[in-house]
Amino acid sequence: MKKVIFRFFFILFLLTISPWYFFNDIPGVSFLLDFYHKVEVWIVEFFNKHLIHVKDTLNENGGGSGDTSFAWAQFYTFIILSVLGCIIWSLIDRKRKNDYLTLDFLLYNLVRYHLALVSFSYGIIKVFALQMPFPNLSQLATPLGDFLPMRLSWMFIGYSTPYQVFSGIMEIVVGILLLNRKTVTLGALIGVVVFANVFMINLSYDVPVKLYSLQLLMNASFLIAIDWKRLSSFFLLNKHITPAVFYDIHFKKKWQKIGRIVFKIVFVIVFVLLPFNNSWKRFKAQDENDQKAIKKGIYDIKAATKNNQKVTNGDEMIWKDFIFDKGGIGSIKTI
Repeated sequence: MKKVIFRFFFILFLLTISPWYFFNDIPGVSFLLDFYHKVEVWIVEFFNKHLIHVKDTLNENGGGSGDTSFAWAQFYTFIILSVLGCIIWSLIDRKRKNDYLTLDFLLYNLVRYHLALVSFSYGIIKVFALQMPFPNLSQLATPLGDFLPMRLSWMFIGYSTPYQVFSGIMEIVVGILLLNRKTVTLGALIGVVVFANVFMINLSYDVPVKLYSLQLLMNASFLIAIDWKRLSSFFLLNKHITPAVFYDIHFKKKWQKIGRIVFKIVFVIVFVLLPFNNSWKRFKAQDENDQKAIKKGIYDIKAATKNNQKVTNGDEMIWKDFIFDKGGIGSIKTI
């Protein structure tokens, strides 16, 4: 049963994470990925038409939304493909007695590095309070009932910079712990709490990232499940536990050892240092833009003219006030 479960999740996580897209910028690879995407779209639409029935016409471009009809149909298709792949794999490899140590090692590292990457990317922008900005004047002047649940959740998180920074720090802590195999379990435990909270906010306030946050929660839960026997013995059964035994691929050649170190250095530079530097620049640019922009505030309209004639209150388009906000944006309120 353990091998069957592994086969299912190996295929599922490989499809949902899709690590091959990280190589999109390599010359010639983009052509192959475009072909792969077209095949993937055809398969998703096939299963949607004949089995899943999410929607008659799938919408792949959500305009910033990750919870499109195509995304849900794609996720259900991945589950179906994982089940089918698991069955075929199990039939072909039914005589195997040993576990998939090498594949398990590769899947384990794929999931933890992917989760670390996401934790750093979201955590860093939260530390600088960039993901959920403080409500602007236009939003504060808008009746509460006019806001969609998502916008309301964005505003109440953005209103408290300390809370947003704290959330970012916790996500960064998860990312740091996941980079070391000895602390992966602790990172996954904290990650489950962090991403469960994110998923519930997305679910409760209809934030259109529900599917993606669910997948991140599944990733963290998978890392915990690997060490479940030791965790249950310690927390539930009050039994003695032994140190975890890590399977490792031993790189014998010098270039392989150097390549492993280079990979870790590049990972930290690309997914930690560069995003941190970019977020810092965005944070500093906010103050510079505010100094150049028109002084923000709410300006009441005392009188209005149209074609050199005073506009009366009977005109539906007469302005009541004009708001200048940070970043050169604003809004107009009519009577």
